[in-house]
Amino acid sequence: MAQPVWNTSAGSIGTYPSLISMAFQLSASAVLPAVSVTYAIISGRLPNGVSMDEDGLIVGTPSLETVDNLTYSFVVRATDNS
Repeated sequence: MAQPVWNTSAGSIGTYPSLISMAFQLSASAVLPAVSVTYAIISGRLPNGVSMDEDGLIVGTPSLETVDNLTYSFVVRATDNS
């Protein structure tokens, strides 16, 4: 079976300031006969105050950090229902 095809480009999802609500939707397409895709973080982590649901929605309010310009790296796996 084919794996889902990513629509969201690999790399940066952008820059988001602390204490301001943010949302970012990941997107991958299922390849028939699969019809749905779920998402999971398999390594790394998101900032405190931010989470991702199984639908690939990254949402929250990044907490205030004591270090300027922090970079968070994480890997997401898209899995289809087939």
